[in-house]
Amino acid sequence: MQPLLYQPKRKANIFEETLFRIHRSATYGAGLAFCGFFGYLICGYIALIQGVFSPVYRFASMRDPVFLAISLAIGLFLAVSTGSLVSLALLTEGDSVNNGFVIVIGMAGFGLSLGVIRISMGVLI
Repeated sequence: MQPLLYQPKRKANIFEETLFRIHRSATYGAGLAFCGFFGYLICGYIALIQGVFSPVYRFASMRDPVFLAISLAIGLFLAVSTGSLVSLALLTEGDSVNNGFVIVIGMAGFGLSLGVIRISMGVLI
């Protein structure tokens, strides 16, 4: 009997790969959003000091739509990233201390990112 040339993958392996790709993409997105956030703050404060930028709202406040939109993007990316990380840790069935640490810290990050989403969406809507 000849060996199979094509070994079908388990569904769990495909799900794990998908979760890993989602986590990696969301982490890159969060990094870009953080860079945009800090770039907005630095450039905005420099423009305020130079007198070039004078918005009708207070800069970097809860009435600043750009500040809130970038905060919402950061919260969404972090929620997706930590949610997929926790799901991946629970799926791998590792009972080690490292896996428990990832789950606890991931749940804390998930809760904090949902808090950012709730605050920024409440003001934006």
